[in-house]
Amino acid sequence: MIMESRGIEIDPASFHEDAELYLAVRADGFAGPRYELMREQLWTYAVNALAGMMRSGVIGERCPRAGLWHTEVEMLRRNRDLRDQLSLDTVIGADASWFNGEYGLRSWDPGKKAGLRTYFMGSLLSFELPNVMRRWRNTRLREEAIAASLIPLGRGVDGLDAVVLRDVLRQVLEEATLTQKGICGLIFTEDLTHKEIGERLGGKSAAAVAAQLRRLRVTASALVRSGRLDVPAGYLGGFGAVEDGGV
Repeated sequence: MIMESRGIEIDPASFHEDAELYLAVRADGFAGPRYELMREQLWTYAVNALAGMMRSGVIGERCPRAGLWHTEVEMLRRNRDLRDQLSLDTVIGADASWFNGEYGLRSWDPGKKAGLRTYFMGSLLSFELPNVMRRWRNTRLREEAIAASLIPLGRGVDGLDAVVLRDVLRQVLEEATLTQKGICGLIFTEDLTHKEIGERLGGKSAAAVAAQLRRLRVTASALVRSGRLDVPAGYLGGFGAVEDGGV
């Protein structure tokens, strides 16, 4: 479990410890046991600090380049698994370039005021985290668009509705056929038309793709009527409108 911290403030003792370890690691040629120890310490610190910023809601202020929406900040505050995943994704994404590249670990100056951990966090907040957040948003918006097409709603989709929609979509896809899962997978990952999806799936027509999605909506409706799909009461009206001949 990730132990979420409150921020990136470093006490003077930690700064000197970082400087001493860094000089030893540099003398070792950025390899060996001390290098691996430094790497593990920075990884652990950064993941915990990022998750802590997300939990406290200050991540938008600390990382303005991510351009987080208010609803996204709230989603991060409420969902620990999401915080853990995005924090890990950020550190993993920066690992190779920061630890092995010219402008990461090797460019830190122990003589300056910024500690090594602060330096690492600054790099993550400026470069890798905005990329991770954009990918998260794009994936989420695709999922929500698919869920909205499969699950007709009588109202707009706000941030909290979106959380429900994704969970409902997960439950629906558990009942989907392989073909339906393949279609939804292509919609998740690529911006394709029904015709293009059909071509990817062995020459199916656009009408055939649309029919598969329509059948999946019928499946969702049947799951709701049978009580097997856990959908909040406010969403039931939309499902009730889905019949075997629906679009």
